[in-house]
Amino acid sequence: MILISKIIHDKKMFVKRSAANCLQQVTSVESSIINNTMLIQIAVLAWIFLGERLTWLEIVGLILAAGGILLANLKRQRKS
Repeated sequence: MILISKIIHDKKMFVKRSAANCLQQVTSVESSIINNTMLIQIAVLAWIFLGERLTWLEIVGLILAAGGILLANLKRQRKS
C-alpha cells in the first residue's frame, strides 16, 4: 500500500512539474488560443472518441466560434 501511495505521489509531482514547465514555455497568445478553443476541442474529441453526433447547426456554430477566436487573436497579435 505504501508503494502505491508513493507511485501516485511521484506521478502527481511529475504532472505538476510538467505543467509548470509548459506554462513557462508557452506565450500568452498561444495560451489564449488554447484556452479559447477548449470548447471546440471538446466537441471534436467527443465526436471522435465518444461517437457524439453533431448537427449541421452545431457544426456551423463551431466554425463561427473558431473564426471569431482566430480573428480576435490575430487582431490582438498585431497590436502587440
